[in-house]
Amino acid sequence: EAIARYFEGYSCPTHHEEASAMPNSQCPKCRLVMQPNKDRFEVPEKVQVEFLLAEFDTFKARQPDPSEEDIKKYYESNKTHFEKPGAASETETKEYKPIEEVKGEIIDKIKGSKARTQAYDEIRKIDLEIGRLLDAKRKALREEVKKELEARPKEEQATLDRLVEERLLEAGATWFFDLQKRFQAQGVELRNDITTAFDRNHLDEAFKFLGKPAKADGERRFKDTWAFTAKAGEIDKAVMETDKGWCVSRLARKIPAYVPDLIEPIRDRIRRELQQKDAIDRAEKLAKTVQDDLKKKTAVSVVARKYGLVFQHSDYFGRRAAMGDQPNLGMSDFALANKVRAKTFPSANPLEAGEVFSIDGSEIGADKKLWRYVVQVEDVVQVPSDSLETDFERQRKEVEQAKLAEHRRERINDIMMLASLEEAKNKPEGGN
Repeated sequence: EAIARYFEGYSCPTHHEEASAMPNSQCPKCRLVMQPNKDRFEVPEKVQVEFLLAEFDTFKARQPDPSEEDIKKYYESNKTHFEKPGAASETETKEYKPIEEVKGEIIDKIKGSKARTQAYDEIRKIDLEIGRLLDAKRKALREEVKKELEARPKEEQATLDRLVEERLLEAGATWFFDLQKRFQAQGVELRNDITTAFDRNHLDEAFKFLGKPAKADGERRFKDTWAFTAKAGEIDKAVMETDKGWCVSRLARKIPAYVPDLIEPIRDRIRRELQQKDAIDRAEKLAKTVQDDLKKKTAVSVVARKYGLVFQHSDYFGRRAAMGDQPNLGMSDFALANKVRAKTFPSANPLEAGEVFSIDGSEIGADKKLWRYVVQVEDVVQVPSDSLETDFERQRKEVEQAKLAEHRRERINDIMMLASLEEAKNKPEGGN
């Protein structure tokens, strides 16, 4: 019953424990609008892609071995790739592996290079052929749709271009299969297949078939500007290179996102979330109780014993790490130490001795989201600067600047006094 209520209820996207909230209300913790809980169990949109792939390995296997002349030419042009290990000094002559030692590697590289070129040439032919098929079919459909529209009343006529494009998407359903067979008859082996259904967050499912995109932005383009924005039946206008070969793709199928019924796997997930919510509630209540006890000057060891908690003392530390400080401040967790330092020094000055605060485990890491930490500032001491020489030099410069400013003021006053005396001296007697 609790699981069913949770599934039909609303909660904050961040603080799932606010499960009893009503629609359009705000989370009291972060002010985000509550969302239906069932939306979090939505099965995302998925797509399937049909493709024609000119595989490098297939073309490479059919390459004849290069001639001795080609092998030698490649060796001389790429000699730096075959330098012997151990860099020689500038005065020493560089040594290279003999051609016989690297001959197999050279043959593999030459055949691989030719295979990539041939694979690209063949997939470009496919791409051009698809363009011709699209143009011819679009022209035929345009005439066909025109005749249909002439027979309809004007108010029922749909847009000509829209109808043509809709039918064109359906018309290409067999083109990849037909092209694969046609090229096979000419001695060109291309792979025609359809990927399993995949969503935006699981592109690897598609790349198991197509290969990983070779260009850095290939994956982003595949996801953001084609696979999940195109219509079913649409052919990608770009030829894509992957680590398997060159390919052209067609969006074979789109499966819309949907919210499933309250099936057993979802019940198990909700059950775990409710258990976590209960654990977080209990941790927060206990953390508050511990804080209250510590504020009453109860010793940390006594409080820990009372509630069966583990406590530890940190090293002395400052606002910034100093030479010789342990990175974890003597604590068991580096991330916790950083958070303790930040909260102990909310400004230039630390909290006062005896002050208490708590840390939400989710601030430390996802694996600690059920944890709550209570921290008490046990002692605060003033220590000399890490660099007395630096402080002395700073103070010396301040005194020097003050003396210089004072000297300038005295000099200006002397000049002004001399100017006044000179003026009085030169003034005629009895003058105004």
